Amino acid sequence: MAYDAARGVTVLFGGYTSDETWEWDGNSWIQRTVPGPSARNGHGMAYDAARGVTVLFGGSTSAGVSDETWEWNGTAWTQRLVSGPEPTSAEDAMAYDALRGVTVLFGRVGTWEWNGTDWTEQAITGPALRSGHAMAYDSGRAETLLFGGSPGDGEMWALSGDCPTPVSITSHPSDVALVPGGLASFSVSAAGPATSFRWRRNGAELADGGRVSGAATATLQINTVQTSDEGEYYCVVSGPCNAATSDAASLSCHPILLTQPPSQADLVPGLQLFVDVPANATNTYRWRQGGQNLFNIPGIFSGVTTRTLTILSNDPSAEGFYDVVVTNGCGTTESDIADVRLGVCTCIGDADCDGDADSDDIITFFTAWDQGGSAADSDGDGDTDSDDIITFFAAWDSGC
Repeated sequence: MAYDAARGVTVLFGGYTSDETWEWDGNSWIQRTVPGPSARNGHGMAYDAARGVTVLFGGSTSAGVSDETWEWNGTAWTQRLVSGPEPTSAEDAMAYDALRGVTVLFGRVGTWEWNGTDWTEQAITGPALRSGHAMAYDSGRAETLLFGGSPGDGEMWALSGDCPTPVSITSHPSDVALVPGGLASFSVSAAGPATSFRWRRNGAELADGGRVSGAATATLQINTVQTSDEGEYYCVVSGPCNAATSDAASLSCHPILLTQPPSQADLVPGLQLFVDVPANATNTYRWRQGGQNLFNIPGIFSGVTTRTLTILSNDPSAEGFYDVVVTNGCGTTESDIADVRLGVCTCIGDADCDGDADSDDIITFFTAWDQGGSAADSDGDGDTDSDDIITFFAAWDSGC
C-alpha cells in the first residue's frame, strides 16, 4: 500500500493471486477496475509526491520474481520499460524521499533510487541485504528509515541523502541596548529553504504572548522592555534537511561596546580613538588618560565626552594609556585600554598596531577611513582619500 497525498486516498494493489487495484478514502474501499500489473505479492509501493504517482516495483508473480516498474496516477497504470534492479526474491521495500525527490528501494538487490526516469544503484554501506522489512520516510529529520527484515530482526537503520540546498545564516542579530519601556528588536537572515525560525533567550525557546512577538519569524520584538529581559538572544533557522544557529546578541541594560579602541596607536596630530555602541543606546562618555578624566583643551584634546576622542597634538605629554568610561542608567562599562605612543606603529599595513598585517588591520583601517580619521591617512598628505587605500593595501600586501 501507499498513501496518495494529493488525492487523499490509500492505494492497495495485488495479493497472492490478485491483480486488483483498490483505494480507501477513509470511509469506504473503492475498486478501480483497470488493466495493470499482473497478480503478485511481496512488491514495493511508494507515492512520488513530486510527480503525483504511486510507484510499484517487483514482487513475486506466477512467472517468477518480477523486475517490472509500474506507476499509478489515479486513473491508469503505466509500465515504465526501463532497466534497473534485478531481484532474485520478492519482499523488497520502498519509501519516497521528499527532500531529494527520489523513491528509495532496498532489499536483496541492494539500494536503488528511482527519479521518475531511471533507476540508479547507490554504492553505499548500510544494512545487510534482506527481505520482509518495512521502510518509511521521516520528513522531520529528512531520513529514510528501515526496520526489521530477515536477516536483521529488530534493527533500525536511517538513510540520509545529500542535502541539496542547506540553510545557512547570512545576517546575524546585533546587540541591543536595553532602554526600559522601549522596544528591542532582533533580526536574522538566512539563505536556503528556511521552513521555520525559533528564537531563544539564554537557551530557552520563546513564544509569542504578552510583550513578545515574532518568536517564530525572522524578526523578534520585545515591547516595553524591562531589565528582566536582559540576556543572550539567538535564532535557530531550520530547513528540510538541516538547521543553522545564529550568533547570540546581547540585550543589556549596562552599556554595550560593539567595538573597542585599538590596543596600540601611533601618536600623530588628529589621532582618533572611538567606540561603537548600539544605535538606540542612551549613554554618556568620559575619556581618560592614565585613569584621569580628560577635558577639552584647544590644540590638545576634543570630544572627551563623546564616543570619539581626538588627540590634536603629538606632544610627548599626550603619550599614555587611554580608555573611555561609558555610563547609562544601569551602570558603567570601561573600554579596553589603548597604548598611545610616538612611533609605536611604523608599519602602515599594521593598522591595529598588533605587530601583524592581517584581516583585522583591514577592518581597523576602513573604520578609521570611513570616519575620516588621521589614522587612515596612509600616505601622510593630510587628506583621507582613495590614495590612502592604495597606499595601505600596498603596505599590507608586503606584510608591512
